[in-house]
Amino acid sequence: MLRLGAEKLSNKQPPPLLPLRGFRETAYVQSRVLDALVIRYLLSRYGRDNIGFVWLLMQPILLTLLIVIFWTLSGRLDGRGINVAAFALSGFMPLSLWRFMSTGAGINLIQKNRNLLYHRDITYLDIVFATQALEFIGTTAAMVIVTSILIILGVIAPIQDYYAAIMGWLLMGALGFGFGCLIAGLTAWSKTVKEIIPPIQLIVTTTSGAFFMVAWLPEKAREVITYLPLAHAFEGVRAGFMGPTFTTYYDFAYGFAWALGVSAIGLWLITAVWENVDIER
Repeated sequence: MLRLGAEKLSNKQPPPLLPLRGFRETAYVQSRVLDALVIRYLLSRYGRDNIGFVWLLMQPILLTLLIVIFWTLSGRLDGRGINVAAFALSGFMPLSLWRFMSTGAGINLIQKNRNLLYHRDITYLDIVFATQALEFIGTTAAMVIVTSILIILGVIAPIQDYYAAIMGWLLMGALGFGFGCLIAGLTAWSKTVKEIIPPIQLIVTTTSGAFFMVAWLPEKAREVITYLPLAHAFEGVRAGFMGPTFTTYYDFAYGFAWALGVSAIGLWLITAVWENVDIER
């Protein structure tokens, strides 16, 4: 009996292995995963019963227009020969991109999405890229729309330097992605970090050039400000809108080096923290 049972056991074929996915199939699955995550994030943030994605576009547009009106009426930039609308647009829209990608998509990212890892095809990188992609695409669309409207209405002149404007915008997106990953990892590592981020964010955004041009500062202050990577993004966008008439200070290589380094640290930290996250099933 034992010998017969052993022979039957030895003749039993092992279960077939699942076929490995090819590159094309893997890419297709990952694209579907990212699409689903973007839609999920959009619905969870804006809901099903309101204007949804339209508000993602309208929020920065309305805020930018309000700032343009306020600065125009207050006359804060009188005597400098600056188009108030162009100055406000080139400052506030990159600032919105930074806020949405760094703190908006970064704070508690792991805690809010840990249960998604229950699905085999979803990884933490999918979640990171989906949330950041939605913020970048939405704010970029808002930037294009409001810029086009102001140019058509004759409120601002056409963009003077497309290379500087686009590179400055991409630099801000890269910095927002990197610091968003860093903040996501830090807020998962310690709850205290979430409380100190707002004051740090306030200091960084008010000293990086969103509300002033680096050329207005004394030489020593200018040297200090140019160590901040965000200043190079703001100045790049301003150079694109203002043109060569105004002096701007930016170094895209320096800014992207910062973005690359912070992104590497942030992704490493997310990986290290996520390995210790419990997935509820």
